[in-house]
Amino acid sequence: MIIIFLLCAFRSGTDRYYLKKVRGEKVRGKEILFYFKPRNSLRLIAFYLNFWLRKLILLLLCFAPFVLVSVYLVFYLENSDASAKVSLIVFFSAIVFAVNGIYFFIRLNSFLFLSRYYFASDKYVSFRQLFNYSYLHLEGKRRMLLRKKIGFIGWFASCVFVFPVAFVRSYYMEALADFASDLIED
Repeated sequence: MIIIFLLCAFRSGTDRYYLKKVRGEKVRGKEILFYFKPRNSLRLIAFYLNFWLRKLILLLLCFAPFVLVSVYLVFYLENSDASAKVSLIVFFSAIVFAVNGIYFFIRLNSFLFLSRYYFASDKYVSFRQLFNYSYLHLEGKRRMLLRKKIGFIGWFASCVFVFPVAFVRSYYMEALADFASDLIED
């Protein structure tokens, strides 16, 4: 639990740092440690519990058909007179539902992208408002976000031979914070 808290605090702290940096505010390295203060830690824990609960609900909704078809396939195969053709059809149906679940999870999960930056900027009244704003500002702009993230594949691939990961990760975090800042300001 302590390690998860530390990772979340550093992640939100770096989001806060880069968001302030791209907005041109005077920022110091101690912004990364902002959520280690006790008064900020409780908000951090509440935010991430809310954030992960939403991700879990999305995961369950997107993969429920796959799980149901897979369970049906297992019970069907346990029957001694299971047909090979029917089993194959159900198996491929499970694969289709799995691919479909991955697609829709990635697609719906992208709506949560801005919520971390809204949280880091402290521009929200409640968590519900924070997640609603994230959804509203990303509606119709998810393709831009996906292109932005995919554009870094080459950069991360170059980490194997040329650049250390720390430099590319910093550039990636700053680019995403800049994109988030633009969306928040709209």
